[in-house]
Amino acid sequence: MVCRLPITSRSGERSRIAGNSSQSRHCISCVVTRLKRFIVSVAPQRPIQRIQRGWARVLKIPTHRDAELLHMQVLRLLVIFVLVFSVLQVGYQAGRGTVVEKAAIDIATVKPSVWLINRLNPQESVQARGSSLVSPQVRLSVLSGCEGTESMFLIVAAIAAFRSSWRHKLVGLTLGVLLIYLANQARIVGLYFALRHDRELFAALHGYIAPTLIIAVGFLFYLWWMQWVQSRSPALKHSPAV
Repeated sequence: MVCRLPITSRSGERSRIAGNSSQSRHCISCVVTRLKRFIVSVAPQRPIQRIQRGWARVLKIPTHRDAELLHMQVLRLLVIFVLVFSVLQVGYQAGRGTVVEKAAIDIATVKPSVWLINRLNPQESVQARGSSLVSPQVRLSVLSGCEGTESMFLIVAAIAAFRSSWRHKLVGLTLGVLLIYLANQARIVGLYFALRHDRELFAALHGYIAPTLIIAVGFLFYLWWMQWVQSRSPALKHSPAV
């Protein structure tokens, strides 16, 4: 018995081999292409993002996420600032004509100013009469708003709104209120001597020079306090928070 093998032509065998090889090359090409796409689209993202964030921190360029976080924290600061200032201002206005206003103006503002003026120039012989500084030459009345409470409320609200520990807030509130109080006392003394010697200078000081200086003092103190807080809070150094 003779076994016969299927006879195929060499050309058919070559075409079949070529077809198989082209299909295999096509499959390999598809796999390589997909692998490249996966590596390019997925793998490099995290290292590139990390490099971008690192350079953004070095160059202080906020990333999109940092910008969104910054916007939220600025909004938070503004809301807390407005709420605290409004509550303090409305509460103080509700106490007008009461012992609260009397203590703030007559005791805490007028009497220390009289004492300081008499120490600077004993010949003035200034006396404290209620809410007024009275001397043989002039009479200066300290009305509601001239005691510096509004500027104090501004610095209190700004410190309360800033993200920091309660210990840092307490330091800022104590120093800030004390600084504004001393600046306002210097303003009262300066207004007295201006009224005594130059009425035009008194109008300028009372109208815009002295209030602007007090606001500037409070603003500079607030900037210093924020830097002081960040220097003692490493977590806030690299944060875009306000």
